[in-house]
Amino acid sequence: MRHASAMAILKYFLQILEFMGQVGEFLELLSTPIGLAAMVCLTSYESLMLLGCDTANSVVLALVITLTFHTASNRPNF
Repeated sequence: MRHASAMAILKYFLQILEFMGQVGEFLELLSTPIGLAAMVCLTSYESLMLLGCDTANSVVLALVITLTFHTASNRPNF
């Protein structure tokens, strides 16, 4: 009986470790330029929706904000 419960605990512990690894990979993705642009797009879209813009205008404005952010943060040094 103890062996079965210990194996169940180990199984859940391994699942938690796998989940933590996936969260770490996701956070690493968010630190890339594409990940940052995606976060800017999502947060600006939600902010515009909360401010009362309709869906179509929120999408267009969020994309403009995201493209502006992405080009400003990734411009080459000449």
